[in-house]
Amino acid sequence: MDEPVKIFYLDDDANYRKLVVRILDGKKNGFNVVEADSLEDFREYLLRDEFDLVISDLDVRWDTGLQVIDFVQAHRPLLPVIIITDSRSEELAVEAMKRGAADYIFKSSNHIKMLPKSIRSAINKKKLDNIQRKTHQLLKKSEENYRTIFENCPDGILVTDHHGRIFDVNKATCAMLGRTVDQIRGLGMNAFVDEMCSWLADLSKNGVNFGGFKGKLNLKRSDGSTYPVEFDSRIFKDRLEGAKVITVFRDVCEHARSNREEDALATSFLHSQRMEAVGTLITGMAHDFNNMFQVILSAAQSLMMGKDENDPDYADLEQIAKTVHDGADLINQLLIFAKKGEFQRVPTKLNDLIIAVSGILIHTFPPTIDVQLNLDPQLATVSLDPNQIRRLIVNLSVNAKEAMPNGGQLKIESANVHLDSEYCRRYNGVTPGNFVMLSFADTGPGIDKQIQTKIFEPFFSSKQRSSERGTGLGLSVVQGIVEQHDGYMECESELGSGSKFRIFFPVN
Repeated sequence: MDEPVKIFYLDDDANYRKLVVRILDGKKNGFNVVEADSLEDFREYLLRDEFDLVISDLDVRWDTGLQVIDFVQAHRPLLPVIIITDSRSEELAVEAMKRGAADYIFKSSNHIKMLPKSIRSAINKKKLDNIQRKTHQLLKKSEENYRTIFENCPDGILVTDHHGRIFDVNKATCAMLGRTVDQIRGLGMNAFVDEMCSWLADLSKNGVNFGGFKGKLNLKRSDGSTYPVEFDSRIFKDRLEGAKVITVFRDVCEHARSNREEDALATSFLHSQRMEAVGTLITGMAHDFNNMFQVILSAAQSLMMGKDENDPDYADLEQIAKTVHDGADLINQLLIFAKKGEFQRVPTKLNDLIIAVSGILIHTFPPTIDVQLNLDPQLATVSLDPNQIRRLIVNLSVNAKEAMPNGGQLKIESANVHLDSEYCRRYNGVTPGNFVMLSFADTGPGIDKQIQTKIFEPFFSSKQRSSERGTGLGLSVVQGIVEQHDGYMECESELGSGSKFRIFFPVN
């Protein structure tokens, strides 16, 4: 059984209220009537309880029933109101309808008999209005969602008829073409498609029959330049305007660049994980080797104490001690790579370190190596470990010298630089900001692209193994020092064009 219609009836005429209630007759018509004869009671009931409809007399002692309509509109705007009035209040009845009343009935026996029907009609009309309102809200929300997706799609979108005339266009397409929406809308696709792709018109005609088409074409920017895009078009039927075509464009160059950046980041991440695992292994091994070296060195020194320097065994023991010291130094380099060595940072003027170390190197390098310094006199002070930075300068300088056995030029530079977000997003773990840059550029043969990703790995070396050249730790130790300083290192090299290593230390 349906729930009874709950009605609130307000009238200060008690006899007339009885008549109305008798006509409504709750059991017969399914109405449940709550009565009141004052505006105060009406307001209290309306705010406290839920009703399906309000009936009010316009001719009341406190003023007019218009106050009832105003109160309902302010607090229960979806609640229908029916006004009962006498023939002398027709102007008030018209005003009541303007303020939101659902209906009005004159006070006569014939008109009052129509009240149940009027109530049903008002409630049904209100339900229909609510459905239409909700439908309108849903349609509006759906349109907003569509526009949001349409405008924020990273790919270009065009909506055209099957002849190529443009109806709608999103922001990405405007950016691709270098034009505004108003400059694009209403034009034909031939205004933006390169002449090489004139076959698009034929494809679009066929597409109406086959449901869609895809391919590649060249779009023309506002400056006359062209660039390649991939496109995917689909035909749909518009009830009002006939067949339309929605075409999605993707910048091929941008897509390829994005894929390269993603691959580079993935490779960088895997490389850092591999190096972290190697570093953990090296740390454990280094401590074990140091313990063994200590035992060997103590034994050699003890045996040397009991022998004369002219004793043939003394030279052998001395060589053992020297080899142990060399091994210990190698272990220290491994610990630097693993970022576990001794480390103490202090405010440092990098230029002073470069000048001091390069002055010593110049005297040890052959005269065929020309060392040039190009140092920024306003270089910012950075927090560094001077001993580790000296090792870094020596390692990179010696690497450059060995890359130029027949002579060449080594250029050492320093500068204040700012790395922006566009630069940093290409490199994993680099944060935008101010840096001090230190670079080493040589005129050697350069490094093959295939091995550039391996040069920072421990024990990797492109040099021939010998007692004189190459442990394969030089660059890995340098990278370890750089990372201990929260810095970043990159290599730029082409075969036949030399190599350049740039190091960036953050400015605190």
